[in-house]
Amino acid sequence: DVVVDCGANVGVFTRQALMEGARLVVAVEPALENLECLRRNLAKEIEAGRVLLCPKGVWSREGELRLRVDPRTHAADTFVMQPPGWQQGPVLPVTTVDRLVQELGLARVDFIKMDIEGAELEALKGARRTLRRWRPRLAISAYHAPDHPIRIPELVRQVRADYRWRCGPCSATEDGWIRPDVLLFH
Repeated sequence: DVVVDCGANVGVFTRQALMEGARLVVAVEPALENLECLRRNLAKEIEAGRVLLCPKGVWSREGELRLRVDPRTHAADTFVMQPPGWQQGPVLPVTTVDRLVQELGLARVDFIKMDIEGAELEALKGARRTLRRWRPRLAISAYHAPDHPIRIPELVRQVRADYRWRCGPCSATEDGWIRPDVLLFH
């Protein structure tokens, strides 16, 4: 499979995809500290051409956005959310999944994972052509905003009505509701 790992962080999912047999993983990560960890953690795989790093965020259009940095962990850095106490980070480039696929000349896309701290809806808007053309399986984080468990399936099904989906792991919210953490599309 050809996998696009949006929000690759330090490479945990990228490594798992390779262990499960992925031929190629495109690891998309904008945060500079995480990119350095990716380079170290996956140096052999990068050198072998099994992992391609994309040092950008994914969004609905090309451009630049300011990253907000969690002072405790770079795993939560975000272009979207504005939690109290977080710091203004650098302005970083963003691209669309469609543009990335085109620029890399990918012959196909089989699986897309998105855990991009609230930017999933915007990134899916920038993946329409890829979803229409290849209908990749999707694992999309849905816990960053209360409306994401509803809006993400609506958007994906607008692009391709033949996607089937189900909830992955779920969590209890502070107000006692059960919320899907991940939505799986096939």
